Amino acid sequence: MSFATPVFAGNTGPFDTLGHAELLGLDVTNDKVAVGAAHLMCREATIAATEPDMPWSLSRQVAQVQYEGLAQHLEATAARADALLIEGLREAGMADASAQTVAAMAVRVRRGLESRVFQVNPATAGDMALACKSLAATAFDSIPSTIAAR
Repeated sequence: MSFATPVFAGNTGPFDTLGHAELLGLDVTNDKVAVGAAHLMCREATIAATEPDMPWSLSRQVAQVQYEGLAQHLEATAARADALLIEGLREAGMADASAQTVAAMAVRVRRGLESRVFQVNPATAGDMALACKSLAATAFDSIPSTIAAR
């Protein structure tokens, strides 16, 4: 599944579920999980890349430019993306998946990103920013609720 209509300058193309999920380190079990988890990863990456403000850090300055405006676009579709993730997790066998499941996932993702990706490898943060910009351009209301499992 791919989504068109990039909304950010410099974006190289639409969000590609398989390709971008691999970049984000996601094991794709079905499209709902992939898209929902990618959205969650991008929301947390935006926070990890830009907070706290560190004006003395060149990599943090670069990340702030790369992720500029992304948080607002992702917040606008967060509820639909989380619902899609929960639906996908339930279809994959996690019958009790809920908003609390997503919140727990977010905490784990944020801790991992804060401690590794943005501290050690700013290039990876830049690649993730491009993938996240493609995802942010997605119209989540247009995603059918019957995306087939792989």
